[in-house]
Amino acid sequence: MLPGRANLPPGLQPMRDCRRPMCLWPWRRRLAALDGERSPYVTIPLGFWCYGWLLHLSPVAIAVLFSLREHLGGYKVPRYLLRDRRESYGLSHDTWTRGRHELEDSGLLTVTRVPQGEEYVYNLLRNNYWLNIDRLDTPAIS
Repeated sequence: MLPGRANLPPGLQPMRDCRRPMCLWPWRRRLAALDGERSPYVTIPLGFWCYGWLLHLSPVAIAVLFSLREHLGGYKVPRYLLRDRRESYGLSHDTWTRGRHELEDSGLLTVTRVPQGEEYVYNLLRNNYWLNIDRLDTPAIS
């Protein structure tokens, strides 16, 4: 048994080929319609479960992933997250930072620093977050 890893029986190992059953296609169309516009629902791709991301990421990283997915849902450009909005998820600053770094290390999150404020005032920098959600459709351990 490897330390820090879940060793599952062969029947419960993450699927190597995550094929969506035909019965899910109508649901996929409905979720795709919701995903293209701002909606109150958080959609997570099926690859999150099929490719073992649930076992690969820590609970802290999953909480940050779901929070960012809710915040960025429907937007096509990176966005920053204000402190009160981040605290509304119930995550401390340390928890957010640990989850963010784990998501960056796994290739799911891109964080850039952008100046905020007037044109010539660059002393206030904010983190811009962008989820590479297509990465969830690839195996977690690569």
